[in-house]
Amino acid sequence: VRIYHQDDKVKTSNKSYGEQAILYGSDRVAEAMYDKHNGGFINDSPFAEYQYHFPQKPTLEDAREYAVRYIKACCSSVAPEIDRDRRDLIGGTIRIARVTKDKGFEWEPEEKSDSAGN
Repeated sequence: VRIYHQDDKVKTSNKSYGEQAILYGSDRVAEAMYDKHNGGFINDSPFAEYQYHFPQKPTLEDAREYAVRYIKACCSSVAPEIDRDRRDLIGGTIRIARVTKDKGFEWEPEEKSDSAGN
């Protein structure tokens, strides 16, 4: 899905996902991090340092932390071993937008990914 802003309003491409988190990254990396059946951590994951456990009542900060860690895992030096095809598509500056009813679309402060080349 494409999410963007125009005239200070959030726009999407023909689909609304309600309150779901939308992440772009490697499915293979995600599968190496989290159990797809119960969402728990994969023991001995090569991405253990990036795993994040949501509390019972997650906040926007929890969602942000989860997304940043997932993107950093996708950009890590281990990622090409898991998914070489997606490695060059993810990296550089991490830009996360916060969309709320009260404040609308807001960019979060930028973060650098762990990838050196992007």
